[in-house]
Amino acid sequence: MYEISNANKPKAAVMKKPTYKQIIDWNERRGDQPRFGLELLNQLHRLQSDFAERGQEDAILCEFIPLRLATILEVFLREAIRELVDSGEPHLDRAENLTKGTKIDLAFAVFVDQQRLSIGDFAAHAVSVSNVRNFVAALTQLEPEFVAKLKVAHPRWTEDRANWPRPPLIADYQQNMRNLQRMIDVRNVLAHELPTERVWDFSEIPSFFAATQQFIEACDWVIVELLQDSTPRTQNQMNNDAGLELKELEEQLSSALKRLSEIEGICLEKIRSSQDVWLEDANKEAELVASNVEGGSMYSMVWSGAKSALVSDRLEQVESVIREWMN
Repeated sequence: MYEISNANKPKAAVMKKPTYKQIIDWNERRGDQPRFGLELLNQLHRLQSDFAERGQEDAILCEFIPLRLATILEVFLREAIRELVDSGEPHLDRAENLTKGTKIDLAFAVFVDQQRLSIGDFAAHAVSVSNVRNFVAALTQLEPEFVAKLKVAHPRWTEDRANWPRPPLIADYQQNMRNLQRMIDVRNVLAHELPTERVWDFSEIPSFFAATQQFIEACDWVIVELLQDSTPRTQNQMNNDAGLELKELEEQLSSALKRLSEIEGICLEKIRSSQDVWLEDANKEAELVASNVEGGSMYSMVWSGAKSALVSDRLEQVESVIREWMN
């Protein structure tokens, strides 16, 4: 069997950066799902089940597997980069290093203004994912501690916080990276060449599955840690988290209204009247939004989420009045 040595490793194809239209088409085919690590892992598991049923005797399936796993990995990585960059600082500022030498023109600004593209989209598609070093380097540009976090990453369910840290999802980081690179090397040969002899052994497939699954799971939980610290597993916890977020925003709004009322010369009666009208309308709008799931376990979460958005807007309005009045 022919082994892929350093000398014989396929070189990554030199490809033009995708056009804005191609990125928009990518987004439309992706749909509204953010990062969708779980959905990609489900696809991986379905492919793994097919392999378990049909085995190494199905040569066509076996040669398809590295191609599909590399695609799943690429889609996940681009979505991960997009989400981190679009989350704002500090990742947005660090994204500049990913896009150096890439031209941003008026057309891009127009697409961003139309909300058809984001800065995260641009950064995600400026990165080469042709080998392991490239995508690890890209993630490290956005988060300097990414590799350290990846090595110890574990599920961060809010309900299990008392039992943290859990065992890492990647048991052997260096071996995981070697297996991922091997899978990508095989994929590049299969995608870009027609070798006269088989360049790999089908017995390697289980290690390809394991490496891809472990990397995506661990990477997904690192992003959860960076952006929200943890995520709830149960609907009850989701309802509770939404309620706590609303309470925090309401406290900020109450504080802002207090500062507004302390401004010399301002009409307290108008503040109270305006707030009463807003509160009544906000509650009605939150009820309207949540009526879609009325009677279900999600009602509390949806109501709190809708109300939080309205409170956030109201807070911005009050802060604006304070700034203008003081000026």
